[in-house]
Amino acid sequence: MKVALVSHTATTGGAELVLLELARGLVGRGVTVDVILPGRGRLSHLLDGAGARTWSLVYDWWASSTRCWEAAARRARHNVGGAGSTFRLLKRLGPDVVVTNTLTIPTAAVAAKALRIPHVWYLHEFGEKDHGLSFDLGFANSIRLINWLSARVIVNSHATFEEFSKRIATRKLRVVYCAADVPDEPHGISSVPERPFRLVLVGNKTPSKGQEEAIRAVGLLRERGRQVRLALVGHCPEEDGRYLLALRNLVARVGAHDVVDFIDFTEDRYCYFAQSHVALMCSRSEAFGRVTVEAMKFGLPVIGTNSGGTPELIRDGWNGLLYPSGESAELAERIDRLYWDPDLRAWLGGNGKAWAQGTFSIAQHTEDVMKILDEIMPAQRSARP
Repeated sequence: MKVALVSHTATTGGAELVLLELARGLVGRGVTVDVILPGRGRLSHLLDGAGARTWSLVYDWWASSTRCWEAAARRARHNVGGAGSTFRLLKRLGPDVVVTNTLTIPTAAVAAKALRIPHVWYLHEFGEKDHGLSFDLGFANSIRLINWLSARVIVNSHATFEEFSKRIATRKLRVVYCAADVPDEPHGISSVPERPFRLVLVGNKTPSKGQEEAIRAVGLLRERGRQVRLALVGHCPEEDGRYLLALRNLVARVGAHDVVDFIDFTEDRYCYFAQSHVALMCSRSEAFGRVTVEAMKFGLPVIGTNSGGTPELIRDGWNGLLYPSGESAELAERIDRLYWDPDLRAWLGGNGKAWAQGTFSIAQHTEDVMKILDEIMPAQRSARP
């Protein structure tokens, strides 16, 4: 089997890491894997090391966090050219199936349709609800095109299944959880001193990730005299610079300037898990929550919002705690429970680690995706000359 994977960036964000793990798993199963990227970057080098071939083409998103008709027209021009160059590359490579790894890029799906190659769209995001994306063709029209251009549509949680089943034929939709592979722990979680009580929130600094809730919760805990420290780990996109400034101002207002650390994106975010007592997932509409699984694999209890795909990962009181989204006081109460109860932390963390390690693996992820590819291969073989 030959598979072409297509990425929207050459960086190492959550969706891109899923693509890397899938490529690694497919290569391990004897599949020839080509990955198309919009340039060279860190992801390119990792894919090279995983045994995949990488190709750089020029194409663009069909969505943006801001509405600008001039920018949309520019993206459209790039994508017309990108569809042509992708068509020519796919014709030369001759893959049995093409997989687009995000809903933000359309060119490979269009090229695959023209070549009569089966296309699978792998959706890792809601689009509007989580990232505030505005689609150049409109959200509803874009999702209908995803449905028309794809033989199957993979979604990363039952929450995303529910969202997209409104406009995509359910016979095409398949839920596949990713691997969320992590390296060995650099040192044991138990080595972290009890005080200060360390919290970590990993995610881009954007309003949808809920960093302000974590900051307000820390402020409330400080008023109670709790010794807490919060690490906010993640990149701040240029368009969200005002949000970062607002977060810093909020830290000052709640009197937590000396206990909140702003840390830019780092590929070694795992070291912050190993240095913390509890991980937070404050996103309002997290499609899946890769960092939730990563934190669990490090033995951390996770406190997350009772919304989006997070409740699929956190079973309240068994491998973590849930709180109502937007309720900082409720988040503070959950943190306070774990602050005083190391036995509960160990119970939640141990359950989460055992469950996550047994549920999320590259082998299982690859097997689940291979089953979907096998579903469409017989039809593909009969349709192509």
